[in-house]
Amino acid sequence: MINYPSDITFVDIYAEKRIQKAQSLLGVSVVNRILAFALFLFGAKREDIAHYLKMPFGTFLSFLNRIDRCGLLAFEDQRQRPAQPKIEEKTYTISTDVQNHDRCICIGDENTVLKIPTRNRLQCRTVLLTFLDSGLLSVKQTAQALDLSSKQTENLRNELLRNDINGLVDKRKGQLVDYGFSPTIKSELIQQYVLNVVIGNSISSSRLSDDLKKRCDYELVPRSIRLHINKLGLPNIRESLPKLLNQCKKSSTNSSRN
Repeated sequence: MINYPSDITFVDIYAEKRIQKAQSLLGVSVVNRILAFALFLFGAKREDIAHYLKMPFGTFLSFLNRIDRCGLLAFEDQRQRPAQPKIEEKTYTISTDVQNHDRCICIGDENTVLKIPTRNRLQCRTVLLTFLDSGLLSVKQTAQALDLSSKQTENLRNELLRNDINGLVDKRKGQLVDYGFSPTIKSELIQQYVLNVVIGNSISSSRLSDDLKKRCDYELVPRSIRLHINKLGLPNIRESLPKLLNQCKKSSTNSSRN
């Protein structure tokens, strides 16, 4: 599995005794982490290391990420070590913004903000999932920003770890024409979207699908709804529409008083 230095002799019986002694002193999990990291430094494949040490592959990847964030603390057994002052990990907030009719996802804190246009779907997924894997965003935050379930978000994070950005590319060709989305359905979709924005309801594709089912008895797939919402440019009015309505109400009130 690894090309060890040729001038070092390994003796199995010594290894067994030394590992047993280390496990009795440090704990099995700590010793396994030390062995895993040593094999990783020697250049072994991550999948082979996890298999050799009977460690779930996802657990091993999380361990490597913790080393990047916490250093030596990643080797300790959290269940056995005495309570210590908690190291506060930096987290970020997510918000949306509309600039020049272009909706953006904003990630950051009071000092730094990163803005990503939502039309750049692959870029949004890559950046958000990278922040998630680094512990800077929660699964809930990431899922809401990507309009996905928590399970779908976790699956995409694993795909990014295994296959790089190629794992995030949607390989389904899907519907190439607007079959089933007649002008009448599109008008109802626009109407429902605007209604949900005005009354403050969720405008996620799954919620719109449920609302259109109840109101119009339409059976529309959330993925297709999401596609047509973006085509119609509806996300651009999400922030501006309530403000315009408030302005119109104020103008109407002032006019009636005069």
